[in-house]
Amino acid sequence: MAKLDTTGTITDFSIDFNTLKPKITVLLDTKDKELIEELKNDGKLSIELKKYRKKRSLDANAYFWKLLTELCELAEIDTVEEYKRRIKELGIFRQFKIEKDNIKTFEKMWTAQGIAWFCEVADTEYIRKYRI
Repeated sequence: MAKLDTTGTITDFSIDFNTLKPKITVLLDTKDKELIEELKNDGKLSIELKKYRKKRSLDANAYFWKLLTELCELAEIDTVEEYKRRIKELGIFRQFKIEKDNIKTFEKMWTAQGIAWFCEVADTEYIRKYRI
């Protein structure tokens, strides 16, 4: 099964008059005409468009963890806990309203995504007051 993973820009947008669905033209940052032709012939495709963000290199990530580990060893603090504290300090979070009975299940699913995906119960008043 063919798969194309690339970047590009939307160069045109219109509405298809027959279906009234949006129609876009995309300028791709690839020259792999054979793969595009194969995908064209495959019929219906699964498409995901999202804003491009440059990925941090593995070297940059490894260097961050090396520095954080050294800092934590000097301060005699837990590296993972310090990492989580810094994530919270940056304000990168999402708040969810979850029924009390579903908190453990949600936490298990959420934290399975990686070390930066951790949970804290912030407001138990909502849980008590609005129990369904």
